[in-house]
Amino acid sequence: MRTWLKSRNVGEKDRMTPEQYNALLPLFLEDITALEQLTGRDMSAWKRAKG
Repeated sequence: MRTWLKSRNVGEKDRMTPEQYNALLPLFLEDITALEQLTGRDMSAWKRAKG
């Protein structure tokens, strides 16, 4: 199983464009804030628009 997983995680990956990131960001802001509260870590970099 480990070998199979590693083989799936190798190679070039398509990158999300800044426009795609910015379009999805509002959908995840509440979850990112909840993750900050659960972990006690600052996730403000995840909440910034790109571009």
